[in-house]
Amino acid sequence: MTHIQISPVLIDNNDIKVIQVSQMSFARKDKVRILRQESYWFNQIGEIVSIDKSPSMRYPVTVKFDKCDFKAFSGVDGGANTSQFSVKELEAAVS
Repeated sequence: MTHIQISPVLIDNNDIKVIQVSQMSFARKDKVRILRQESYWFNQIGEIVSIDKSPSMRYPVTVKFDKCDFKAFSGVDGGANTSQFSVKELEAAVS
């Protein structure tokens, strides 16, 4: 039998306010640079298409890019030019 031990996590109210402020730092049509190193668009600049306000979303920000990803080169459905990111994976880009 496997036992799972769950450790309690304490969250201060000040931390919650910081999280809420950081989620509101971007708006639609803002230019952003991608910080997720595993992403095809790492260090590329894209435009925010939409931001999901629900707290359960893991990647609430949809970003559109000018070029398609590697799937376009392999002939699979023409590739994609949008992807979803968390707020922590984005930074404001100077255009």
